[in-house]
Amino acid sequence: MARRVVWKIIQELKEDGKTVIFTTQFLDDAEELTDRLAILSKGKVFAVGSVEYMKKKFGTGYTLVISNNKNPSDLTTQAEQINEIIQGMIPSAESISNKTLNILKYTLSCFDQKKFPRLFREIEAIPNIQINLQRTSLEEAYRNLERDSNFSQSQIKEVKNLEILKTFWTKSINNTV
Repeated sequence: MARRVVWKIIQELKEDGKTVIFTTQFLDDAEELTDRLAILSKGKVFAVGSVEYMKKKFGTGYTLVISNNKNPSDLTTQAEQINEIIQGMIPSAESISNKTLNILKYTLSCFDQKKFPRLFREIEAIPNIQINLQRTSLEEAYRNLERDSNFSQSQIKEVKNLEILKTFWTKSINNTV
């Protein structure tokens, strides 16, 4: 059965008020289909929550991509000005190393969202600049969770049976398909 057919079946069951518990290695499946999810490794729960919670808690927030839409090589001369604007408004912003010389990338925290409109206005005031803001994917949040050195063994709970996971779903377990 094709993945999209399975997606449709799961979405229809959810619309009917059913709780569906499934496992997947494809995080785009989890991002699209779940209300809540548990990330497991070697039989242990590493994290539980909504997709948005996982992105906010373990993701980087946003990636700001900046390019010059008229003359990409001009971005080299504009980079210092752009960096000063970003660092002046959002000191926690981190430049992402980039192999493509014609774009600049920055990681912005979701906690700085209120500063984004002013930041975008100032950057877009620079001639020929185009910006694109991308939200952290669940895949990126998972990679961050995996490598988080502050994640201790004491935070991991063993999954002994379904009773532990049952509390994390908002719909009644009696409707489970």
